[in-house]
Amino acid sequence: MAAGYSGTALIKKLGIKEDQKLLILNPPDGIDAYGKLIGKDCSGQLCKSNEQPQFIHLDADSQKNFNHSFQNKKPHY
Repeated sequence: MAAGYSGTALIKKLGIKEDQKLLILNPPDGIDAYGKLIGKDCSGQLCKSNEQPQFIHLDADSQKNFNHSFQNKKPHY
């Protein structure tokens, strides 16, 4: 077991429920890798352009990139 790893799946730590619509912004290695990271294929839960997300996960490696991710972002619901 890796140091600092509790054994709890990331999806559980994040509190993502099976019936929630997800908006994943900037997944590090794409949405398929994101599913592996959290321990579940969540592709069926991704928001369509006319749906309101119930969970938003943004991966940003700096404050500048965080701000840029929301700049000019229009809601898609």
